[in-house]
Amino acid sequence: GASNMRSLGLWRIDKNKPFKSIRLGFERPVLDGILKEMISGKIIYIRYHKKYDEFTHDEEVSLKGFSNAYNTLNIFYAKMK
Repeated sequence: GASNMRSLGLWRIDKNKPFKSIRLGFERPVLDGILKEMISGKIIYIRYHKKYDEFTHDEEVSLKGFSNAYNTLNIFYAKMK
């Protein structure tokens, strides 16, 4: 039933191997791998189940501009330390 899949999600950048999320978010080192692929990627495909929903939901999100934004945030973060 849907309760068994309530937070399962798959993230795939371009045609790379998907990352599986059991809960909200990812932990390191998986997160580092996702960020590395997102920086050089074009599209992220996300498949997930909403809580108490038996149907799969698919989303595609463009990664255009992601690498610039990520690098800018890292510059600001370094200055705040």
